[in-house]
Amino acid sequence: EKALLRRSRQNIQIKENDLPVSAPYLDSLKQHGFTLINRSKWFNAVTARTNDSTLVNYLTNASFVAGFELVKKSTGKISLNKFANEELFEIDPNTWKDVYGRSFHQLQMVTGEALHNLGFKGQGMTIAVLDAGFLKVDQLEAFKELRNSGRLLGTRDFVDGGKFVYDYSTHGASVLSVMTANLQGKIIGTAPKANYWLLRTEEVAHETLIEEDNWVSGAEFADSVGADIINSSLGYTTFDDPAQNHTYQDMDGNSTRISIGADIAASKGILVVNSAGNSGNGSWRYIGAPADGDSVFAIGAVDSLEQKAGFSSFGPSSDGNIKPNVAGMGQQTILANQSGSISQGNGTSFSSPLIAGMMACLWQANLTKTNMEVIGVVQKTASQAQNPDDSIGYGIPDFSKAFIELMKDNTTPIYSKPNLPILYPNPTSGQFNVMVFPENEQNITVQVFNLAGQLMVKKEQCLIGGFFNNISISDLSSAVTGVYVVRILGFEKEFEERLLKIGVK
Repeated sequence: EKALLRRSRQNIQIKENDLPVSAPYLDSLKQHGFTLINRSKWFNAVTARTNDSTLVNYLTNASFVAGFELVKKSTGKISLNKFANEELFEIDPNTWKDVYGRSFHQLQMVTGEALHNLGFKGQGMTIAVLDAGFLKVDQLEAFKELRNSGRLLGTRDFVDGGKFVYDYSTHGASVLSVMTANLQGKIIGTAPKANYWLLRTEEVAHETLIEEDNWVSGAEFADSVGADIINSSLGYTTFDDPAQNHTYQDMDGNSTRISIGADIAASKGILVVNSAGNSGNGSWRYIGAPADGDSVFAIGAVDSLEQKAGFSSFGPSSDGNIKPNVAGMGQQTILANQSGSISQGNGTSFSSPLIAGMMACLWQANLTKTNMEVIGVVQKTASQAQNPDDSIGYGIPDFSKAFIELMKDNTTPIYSKPNLPILYPNPTSGQFNVMVFPENEQNITVQVFNLAGQLMVKKEQCLIGGFFNNISISDLSSAVTGVYVVRILGFEKEFEERLLKIGVK
């Protein structure tokens, strides 16, 4: 039902590739000794296992088989952990006293706290997380509120089958925590009220093409259960068998099965968010699949100073599309760890969920927009929208600006208008904004005082009625660190709030 609703909102029709693979074809394969692993209606294909090499002749002659290829061959070889370079360092959580703890900076960098303050925390949105395993998510304190609130909608394992995913790898748990962890004073995720499906598609011990088939099956499942967003902190370039390796020329969005599948997912109305990759310092250098997908929102990484992280993979796609699309904080990202505290992690694996969570909050604010319209607004309002490059694409998103842009042409948006102005970022290093929604046109005055009562800033502005207005104040950049009082005169309700000025960024 939710899948049909998502499509209906975006005027997406049912197509032939929504129909299941023919049952007689599947029965014939099973009768000849194949074990079916994955079935893909999008590709009208299956992934099947056999130990009998003579069955190749059967496939060659079967009238319903258009073609086939080897996606995994048992070699006994164990791959190195592909996530080994995404180091995790446990840190002291007590250096920040704010409810967000040390995770506040990565949220503030993309002005995500503005949407949270407006009440948009992902409520009603569903995010499918495709990953390698979600160790102890069923036990860890960071996910207790997710479990107890009924927002963990379910799990599936597309590697080994079944529903158990709480083992195999810590990677998925780390990724999930960036979106939905709730450890007050340590970490709050970017979409802490969204619903989640946990889907295991990656096999850490091996790197083979079958994982792309697993991913497609996971994406099809996400479509069927009504996921609005997919976060995939996965990417594929080279494999255990060099004969299966992709090339940079394959990174055109139309060559690899996983990238084609990701674009199909987007065509069904799902907003597909994928890590750009961590090959920026390596011989590969470029993005991997499916980040190259034309309709995939590929996320690069920056550090805490908003500079490109060295490991973050470069674009463009081989056919010239701007990649990555945008970037978030992926170096020293705060995440929940297995010991019940917080760690810092490095990798686009962590910038991707950071952005995916915020995309859920933004889209929640106006569900009349399509997935691609939401992506377009975020790119249009990002830090280097006028000069995108192959390092961080359109730049670092500004979700407060994206929110205002998203609402411009919508006089009856589906959200609750705030009764009071919203200050963000708070704390600030000097520049801050006042977001306000007046019912009617009116003039207001923003005043900023220090605690001695001295007027530091005064700004007058005429507000447009019935719309979100954003007032930017940049006059505190040279002010000393401390607490200031922001007072707004002339608004419908009296408003005064304290603002914390911290050291220059």
